[in-house]
Amino acid sequence: MTGINAIVLAGDSKKGFIQEGVNNKSLLPIKGKLMVEYVIDALRESAMIDKISISGSSDILKEHLGDKVDYYMEDRNTLFDNIKAGLEPFANDEAVLVVTSDIPMISGWMITDLVQRCTKQGGDLCYPI
Repeated sequence: MTGINAIVLAGDSKKGFIQEGVNNKSLLPIKGKLMVEYVIDALRESAMIDKISISGSSDILKEHLGDKVDYYMEDRNTLFDNIKAGLEPFANDEAVLVVTSDIPMISGWMITDLVQRCTKQGGDLCYPI
């Protein structure tokens, strides 16, 4: 199986600033890039990922990510509502990868490996620990 779609969860229900001028964890700068950019870049590096949907503060995310993401879905305030929103463009897909925006150490090979292992397992839900 190749070419599955992915959802990035970049909503943040915490009120107030995490760092001066930053009120969403996914927008924290790390070595010149936003934390969420590391995740998006890793997804794009994997040959297993086709399209990407992101759920969060759409205007701010679009400003920083531009065309790196295929679909922007506005933050719906709860985890499950954000997953539902992120799934909208992929409603008919057999499999979808869901990732959070706060894993900046992830890389393309890790995503490829996870998707291949999950596909081989044939489970309805795979969760790496």
